[in-house]
Amino acid sequence: MIPQVAIVNVHSGRRRHRLWVPLFVLWLVLAPFVLLLLPLFLIGCLASRVRPLRALSGIWQVLCAAKGAEIDVTHGATAASIRIR
Repeated sequence: MIPQVAIVNVHSGRRRHRLWVPLFVLWLVLAPFVLLLLPLFLIGCLASRVRPLRALSGIWQVLCAAKGAEIDVTHGATAASIRIR
């Protein structure tokens, strides 16, 4: 299953901010663009001799594998972390 929520934490000095980003809304917003770009994707697959269903399967696997990822970035007194659930 694709990730549904990303939790973004930002710590800068004494301030802490936590933001919950609903990714399912992002997937709904991106769906029309995906449908518009699908013919270009198919042409690109045919030009590079890649099977389209196999390429889509790989993209789906990468999206599903993103669930549980944690990204931490620190620069000086500022730190940011993103957890994908």
